[in-house]
Amino acid sequence: NERDTTQRLFEQIDLMLEQVWMQREQLQQAIAEKMNRNTYWLSVIAGVFLPLSFLTGVFGINIGGMPGVENADAFMIFCGSLVIIAIVEFLLLRRLRFW
Repeated sequence: NERDTTQRLFEQIDLMLEQVWMQREQLQQAIAEKMNRNTYWLSVIAGVFLPLSFLTGVFGINIGGMPGVENADAFMIFCGSLVIIAIVEFLLLRRLRFW
C-alpha cells in the first residue's frame, strides 16, 4: 500500500516536471521569437540608414573640390537625392517583402 502511494507520488512528480519543462520550452521559444523580430527590425532600419549616413558623411567633409561647392542649390539637390534614395530603399524592401 505504501509502495503504491509512493509510486503515485513519483508519477505525479514526473508529470509536474514534464509540465515545467514544457512551459520552460514555450517561454524560451517566445523569447527567441521576440529577439528574432527585434533583430529583424534593427537590420531593416540599419539597411535604410546606412547608405544615407554614408552619403551624408562623405559630403560632410570640408575639402576643396567637392561637387556642388559653387552651386547654391547643391544642398537642396543633395537632400532631394537622399529622399529619393530613401524612397527607393523603402520600395525595394517592400518588393522583397522585408517590410
